[in-house]
Amino acid sequence: MKKSILKSFKIMAFLSLTVPILKVNALDFIPNYKESAEMKKEMIKVNKEYFGEDYLAEIEANHKAAEKIEKMNSVFGENNLPDYVGGFYIDDDNNAVVEIVENQLLKANSKEKNAYSDMIDVAEDAKIIYVDYSYNQLKDTMDYLNGLFTDGKLNDLVTSFYLDTRNNRIVIGLIEYNQENIEKFKNDVLDSDMLSFSQGETYQYTEDLKSGGPLNLPLYNCSAGYIAKKSLYYGIVTAGHCVELNQQTLYGVVGNRQKGGQIDAAWINTTGTSYTPVNTLYSYSVSPSPTLGVSQFVANDSSFVSGLNVARVGRATGYQVGEIVDANYSVSIIDQGTIDTYTNLVLTTVYQLEGDSGGVVFTVDNHMTMGIGTISTVSDNQMIFSKANIINSTFGISRY
Repeated sequence: MKKSILKSFKIMAFLSLTVPILKVNALDFIPNYKESAEMKKEMIKVNKEYFGEDYLAEIEANHKAAEKIEKMNSVFGENNLPDYVGGFYIDDDNNAVVEIVENQLLKANSKEKNAYSDMIDVAEDAKIIYVDYSYNQLKDTMDYLNGLFTDGKLNDLVTSFYLDTRNNRIVIGLIEYNQENIEKFKNDVLDSDMLSFSQGETYQYTEDLKSGGPLNLPLYNCSAGYIAKKSLYYGIVTAGHCVELNQQTLYGVVGNRQKGGQIDAAWINTTGTSYTPVNTLYSYSVSPSPTLGVSQFVANDSSFVSGLNVARVGRATGYQVGEIVDANYSVSIIDQGTIDTYTNLVLTTVYQLEGDSGGVVFTVDNHMTMGIGTISTVSDNQMIFSKANIINSTFGISRY
């Protein structure tokens, strides 16, 4: 059985320094990867440490649960859940779980009840649990709070908050967790039983300037994420805080860049340089990567399910695996005296240290592109990442 999801998180950002999926033509920039029996042994060890001895069965069971959730979601269509659905997740035993708001189901019309029957039919042995709030209610509240958050109206009270699907609540991380601040939030912002409160923490980017990462960028030494193209131009995605827009780098010009909102990302146009981006994963001796590269397929919104197994490759810890905790996470980070506010990020249990941030994130079973990691917790070293589908739509780029 895979490890239980952690219940408390203290967050801190780590700079983009991670998976070099970049092959150099003119320079011996990245050594040729030659898989050895010892490297295979180390990769299997990583999987066993997280998933247990029967790791292949665990990965397969998680994949099947994700497929069931995808089928249940497809009954309603993209972003069209009825008010009787509270959400979906994969539990610690790899069961697909659907949350139902019973009083809303009782009030549903015949068409909606037929859709419920269709969902149960495709769900097979999925678990059903009953909850208080629909996903639509929780998301509307998250959208409301995100609007206040991005406008800086919560800076004196809140460091982060997220939609906790498993507990059917929105968790508010307070700068100082005490009854006075809880009451202040309820009086000044929102008073609702769907909210729970916890101790939050301030956030900051932590750069490893001595490490000499694979991408020597103008602001910091960082690393490549996944490869992407814009029309006839090819390039790489990395973290936005590594560069400035239109900057000339060794690898090309920064064509797109955003640091804040829903992403921390940049796209560097490598066309016409001596660098050829590839999907092959770089493999580190500390924890070797699978030989299978990152898939060109990009996860859509319904793919970001709590409990889904994901992996990341990074310079400090190599290939690491974990699972999604929450897929709608908001956090503010203090960077050189200014506050960067992020919404709609993904919180995971993937182990990450300074130097790993910025690495490509993908599913364990089929290596589908999920995003790039840029933030990590202080106390538990858990990764938070930006979603690839949002990065791509924002920048007008696509995988290849």
